[in-house]
Amino acid sequence: MQNLDAELRVDGCTLRFEDDGGDGVPVVLLHGAGTDRTTFAAQRAALASAGYRPVLLDLRGHGASRPSGVPLTADLLVADVGGLVDHLD
Repeated sequence: MQNLDAELRVDGCTLRFEDDGGDGVPVVLLHGAGTDRTTFAAQRAALASAGYRPVLLDLRGHGASRPSGVPLTADLLVADVGGLVDHLD
């Protein structure tokens, strides 16, 4: 299993994510408030062994992702995830 620690700049914010890479269907796992991408270790392993491509994201202002200084809203988080999905192709 590859573990590519990567970053993506979106709307003035640096989002950090891990992408196992490969040809499997990408599955983006999103954590709740106050946690980060590390909460998905067991799910990541299960998805990878089933042939999927797990992608673990630290949402804006969580974990290793940096906040942008603008108020955090649901629409902003959705846009961030959309940016990541576009980036993953």
